[in-house]
Amino acid sequence: MKDKDTDLARLSTALRTGEETLHALHEVLHQKDQEIQRLEALCASSRESWQQRNQTLLLTLKEKEALVTAVQGALSSSNKDVEALANSFTSSDFAPGLLQRIQEKEDLLAQALAEQERLQAQWQRHLQVMEEAAANREKELQERLCRHSQEAQERAQEMEKLRRRLAKAEEELATGAAALQECRLELARL
Repeated sequence: MKDKDTDLARLSTALRTGEETLHALHEVLHQKDQEIQRLEALCASSRESWQQRNQTLLLTLKEKEALVTAVQGALSSSNKDVEALANSFTSSDFAPGLLQRIQEKEDLLAQALAEQERLQAQWQRHLQVMEEAAANREKELQERLCRHSQEAQERAQEMEKLRRRLAKAEEELATGAAALQECRLELARL
């Protein structure tokens, strides 16, 4: 009878250990799910940052193309004015309005170039900020991935320990069940 109580206590302990192990495994699984969700959110954030960078580059390119077109138009107009000026030098009457138009075109060209430089500097600053943000996010992602990898290794080690405990508890449970069966057989014989 004393052996039976001992066996029952051992079986109860093994069962409790198995339940604790299962609970620990469920918790580790839940933590891994949360970690995967965090990594997915971080990847989405990084992807969004790169999309913003690409959009910024496209806008910069479009603005530069527009400025180049404006400068080319002003240059073409100035070339026509220079040709007209050259022709007027050969003629006897010199057109004073032509000089004024040339000056206006030069002013427009200077303004377009100044605006282009200003926009280029502004977009360069914006692009630099975006690149720094992307680099920071990438660094943060690498750090998180490194931490998560280390945590995953630690959890894998914990899971291996829990598996060993579970296997030991199952072995004890099987031994206890066999002993209990023997006790039942002996009790049945009596």
